[in-house]
Amino acid sequence: MIKSKIKKAADVFLSTALIVTTIPLWSTSGSAEAASTVSGLKKVRTTAFSQNIRYPVYRSGFRYTSDTSGNSQFYYSDGYFSGSSSRYSTHLASFSMCLSLAGFSTGSGSGNGYGSSNISAMLKSFCKGNTIQISYPRPAFYGKADNISSIGYALGQRKILLKKKTSSGKLKSVSYTLIPVIIRGEGYGKEWAGNVTLGTSGEAQGFSDAASKVTAGVNAYVKKYHLKKKQLKFLITGYSRGGGAANLTAKRLSKKYGGSSVYAYDFEAAQAGLAGKGTYKNIHNVINSSDLVPYLAPAGMGFRRYGTDHTIQDGSGFSAKDSSKIIDDILLWSIGNTEGSYRKNYAEKLYSCEDGKQITQQQALQELLPMLNSMSGLKLAGFLLSVSDLGSRMKTLGFYDQTISSWKVLSDAEKTQIENRLWNLCTGYEDGEKQIYEEEGKTLPALPVSYLSASQRKTVQNLWPLLCNAMLSFAAGDQDGIDRKILSNNLLTMMSAHSAASNLQLVQSQDSYYSSK
Repeated sequence: MIKSKIKKAADVFLSTALIVTTIPLWSTSGSAEAASTVSGLKKVRTTAFSQNIRYPVYRSGFRYTSDTSGNSQFYYSDGYFSGSSSRYSTHLASFSMCLSLAGFSTGSGSGNGYGSSNISAMLKSFCKGNTIQISYPRPAFYGKADNISSIGYALGQRKILLKKKTSSGKLKSVSYTLIPVIIRGEGYGKEWAGNVTLGTSGEAQGFSDAASKVTAGVNAYVKKYHLKKKQLKFLITGYSRGGGAANLTAKRLSKKYGGSSVYAYDFEAAQAGLAGKGTYKNIHNVINSSDLVPYLAPAGMGFRRYGTDHTIQDGSGFSAKDSSKIIDDILLWSIGNTEGSYRKNYAEKLYSCEDGKQITQQQALQELLPMLNSMSGLKLAGFLLSVSDLGSRMKTLGFYDQTISSWKVLSDAEKTQIENRLWNLCTGYEDGEKQIYEEEGKTLPALPVSYLSASQRKTVQNLWPLLCNAMLSFAAGDQDGIDRKILSNNLLTMMSAHSAASNLQLVQSQDSYYSSK
């Protein structure tokens, strides 16, 4: 029912709202706090790794939600770190994915371990217990104190003994300290706004600030335990926002400790780095082919991931990479600037709000997205669908085509008049509108404000002039509707492509340990 309704919503607002909000794509899971335990490692086999040297392989359980729906297993071996960090390993990828998902915050708690029970339990299964360090600050949430710059991460230690063949063919054992670095990728409230904090230059600011904090924490950890640089191995991982921060953290740690010591696997990570700043072959980015999130921040602003992308196929046949230009088009058309300047204008150009204050598009999204993230899944879906119906209602009432064709040349006063009319459509029905739908035998569209609380309505209403201008400017630039059709026809595919549970299955399906267990 929902799927057919989405496909029938043929108008500008659905596709534009998808990018303006992007929260359905970036959200990975939601849960409440609950205790989680895992058993210690259980040896299940012995496998040959680098130089055909055999190492034990262990298995244990972990959890990435607050209930048993998120229970799974992981496989671990010291042998994962016997080969080159630049070589992609399906075994290490699946293990890293398990760490990333266990690193999701379970949604409540206090102190510096907010929602960290799952990752704490998983780390205890293979790290020395008294070396585990959790930095999961309680984030701010919509309607609470403003804090979008926090980041959560977890560290631990495991002594590993790697065997290497000498020139004479004998085995030589070398001791290392493995430090797993897991960056929180879900359950972080207003911290979400850091995803759209791009800044005017350099790496994407929200991710860069987060990576710098994690890097500083790792360096302090190494110093605290008096660990020797040449005897260290790092495993850096994260999912979604955590993946973007992991990508930048891995780059920083590679520069300090050497790429051969850093094994980095991030998942569904945004493009937060800079083009032309080095390849970092030891950083592996695992990307679902249908997920649009890994193509944010926009390539047109010069962003890219460090390292090598490894694509996993979900069978949908939809390529988010081929469609990623849509994001650039939406931003270019809605901001109305040349490609060479629109990053700067995104972060600096001022727009008027309903209350008379002037803010940037970046600030608007920093306010809007935590609000959307605070909504339940059903209310969020209903709100987006009802906003999408505004385009159809404009057509029904006979002012869509004229508005879109003339939008670029309308005066500010004329634009304000249309924006006000559209806001009135958000809150009620025009005279005769119900009768039109009744005569055509159609269901009357829901009102967007019916899904909002009083505070949420106030937020949307205040940002409405800016959001409405962006949506209509995009529609005026995309009059053939190609971009809108691509987005609306593949909306459900893109939303499911960012699902943590489904991507975990895809990554595990590439690991022979899971197929032979």
